Amino acid sequence: MLKLLSSWRNELPIIAEIGIDTDNGKLNKKKREILEKYIVSNAREVVQLTENLKQKLQTKAQINSRHEITETQYRRNKIFKDETKNFT
Repeated sequence: MLKLLSSWRNELPIIAEIGIDTDNGKLNKKKREILEKYIVSNAREVVQLTENLKQKLQTKAQINSRHEITETQYRRNKIFKDETKNFT
């Protein structure tokens, strides 16, 4: 899941520069690859794609943070259960 999040984070700035003409060959290649990946043809779809990716990033980040909170709570409860002598 973290790879997916990092790939979306890497693609967002490139998508933002789609309307800007650049002479950088590598950047233009990445732009073309992203446009082909998400099947985007016009400017309205580019805006829609950026908003969609931002929303996906937010939801995945929230899910990840909730998972981390639950996991830490589980670990703490397990430690308390296993080592009750230390806490009393």
